[in-house]
Amino acid sequence: MTVQGDVSTGRIHRVPNQDIVVGGGNVLARWTRKFSSQSDLQLQFYYDRVDRNIPLQFNEGRNTVDLQLQHRIHWTSRHDIVWGMNYRLSSDLIGNSAALAFIPDHRSLHLGSGFLQDEIKLEEGLALTLGSKFEHNTFSGLEVQPSIRLAWRVHPRQTVWGAVSRAVRTPSRIDDDIQITTQTGSLLLGGNPDFHSEKAMVYELGHRIDLNSRIAFDLATFYNSYDDLRSLEPQLPAGTPIVFRNDLTAKTYGTEFTANAAVTHWWHLTAGHRYLQEDFRLKPGARDVTGGTSEGNDPKHMLTAHSEMNLPRAFELDVFLRYVGQLPHPYVPGYHTMDIRLGWNGLSHLEFSLVGRNLLDRYHPEFGAQTASSREVPRSILGTITWRF
Repeated sequence: MTVQGDVSTGRIHRVPNQDIVVGGGNVLARWTRKFSSQSDLQLQFYYDRVDRNIPLQFNEGRNTVDLQLQHRIHWTSRHDIVWGMNYRLSSDLIGNSAALAFIPDHRSLHLGSGFLQDEIKLEEGLALTLGSKFEHNTFSGLEVQPSIRLAWRVHPRQTVWGAVSRAVRTPSRIDDDIQITTQTGSLLLGGNPDFHSEKAMVYELGHRIDLNSRIAFDLATFYNSYDDLRSLEPQLPAGTPIVFRNDLTAKTYGTEFTANAAVTHWWHLTAGHRYLQEDFRLKPGARDVTGGTSEGNDPKHMLTAHSEMNLPRAFELDVFLRYVGQLPHPYVPGYHTMDIRLGWNGLSHLEFSLVGRNLLDRYHPEFGAQTASSREVPRSILGTITWRF
C-alpha cells in the first residue's frame, strides 16, 4: 500500500503585468496484491486540485478524480495477459474576462477506458504482443487505439523488434470552448464544437546489441503519419474570427540512438542522439494562418549524456549534459547546458540533495519569439529533503 501527496503554491513573475498565482495539491493511493509469481493486481486512486489566477485574463479552479485497475495474469506458458480499466472525472470553474473566455465557464469532463494486451511467446526467442486501448470521452466519443509488436532475438546478445500503433489526441476545452476577443469586443479566435481527435499511425523498427554484460547499444527508427491535426482557419471574407479545424496532415521520421555502459558497479554512463525530420501539409482548401509551421516547431537534433555515480559514505553524484538544436518557427538558437545533483541517503527514510540546473550560462532561450521582454531559462540551485515513511 502506497499513499503520497503534494501541496504547492507559487507566483510567476511577469513584467510589467501582475504576477500569476498558482497553487494546489494532490493525493495518490495505490494498493498492489501479488497472488502468485504469475498473477498480480493493482488498484489506484488519484485526486488533484489546481488553482491558477492570471490577472486580467482568466482564473481556473479544477478538480480531477482518477480511478485505475490493472491485472496481470500468466495464462499459459505462451500467454502473458495484462488488462485494466480507468475512469477520470475532471470538473472546472473558469473566471472569464473580456479578452479571454471559455464558454460555458463550467464543464465536467468524463473519460472511461479499458485496455487488453497479450504477450504471446511464439517460439524460443520470438514474441508477439497484441493489444488495444478503448476509450470514451466527452468530446469525441469512442476512440480505439490498437498496437502490434514483434520482437525476435536473432542472437543471444541481439534483438530486432518492430511495432505498428494507432494513437489519438482527443479534443480539449481549448479546441472546443475558447473565445479570444479584441479590445473592440469582436471575436478574434474561437473554439470549434465539431473539432475531431488528432490521429497518428506510428511505425517503429529497432535493433538492440549487448556487446557484453556491461555495454549495450539501441538503435530505433520511426515513421509517423498524422491526420486531422489542428489548424487555424480564418473565416472569410474578413479573415476573423480564426477557428480551430482539423485541416493539417504531417509525416515525421527519424532515429534514436542510445548507448549504455556500466564502467564499474558504482559508475554508469548513458548517451543518446535523436534526429527528427518533419513535413507538414495543409488539406485542400485549408487556409491555416501559419501554414502549419506552428505545429512543427521542434529541433532536428538532440544529444544527451548522463553519468551516475554511487560514491562512498552514501553519496550520489549525477551529471546530465544535453544539447538541443535550433527551433525554426520562430527561430530560437540551439543551446547546450548541464545539470548536477549531489545526494546523500545515509539514513533509511531520509534523503538530502543539492541540485544545480542550467549551469553553463546565466540565461538561455528555449522557446518563443525573442523580444526585449522575453523570459529565458535561468541558472538555478535548489536543495531538496525527501522523507519516506
